[in-house]
Amino acid sequence: MATVAESPVSYDNSMDVSRIGNSSLQEECVLKLWNEYITESLIESTPCEIGIYEWKNNRTIVTTKKFKISAEELNHIKDGMECPNIVYRKGVTVDGYHYNVQVADGKYGIYARTLDKGCTVCKTFSMLIIATNGNGVKSSKCNEEIMKLGDYLQRLGL
Repeated sequence: MATVAESPVSYDNSMDVSRIGNSSLQEECVLKLWNEYITESLIESTPCEIGIYEWKNNRTIVTTKKFKISAEELNHIKDGMECPNIVYRKGVTVDGYHYNVQVADGKYGIYARTLDKGCTVCKTFSMLIIATNGNGVKSSKCNEEIMKLGDYLQRLGL
């Protein structure tokens, strides 16, 4: 399966993120915020796997090391953000793993899960944040943290 992620850039806490070579100022800002936020909140509170993408062109801004999504899966999620009936009917898939959608508001987010895993999607003004969590992690906790990250990025105008 082809992934959207690019070359890795390493940060503290042995966390690898991926980013593209021609990064914009916006992306550099997100990388700095991302590193601080991930270190202080997400890594310490829940082991979510996360990817952030540009909304307009699907370019990868950053991803955690294990996060993978195909271009087809990413486009399906974007379609579902604009028309929630699509994801309510078909669910969402990330890295080949299928999730049943519980909530899709058609504007800011999608919350999907299975018996043992969860997936949260949050849209900001210019970005799409996608996170998954596995066994032993409460999906609601991951969802809460990702939506907080999305709110924070929106307050910054991103």
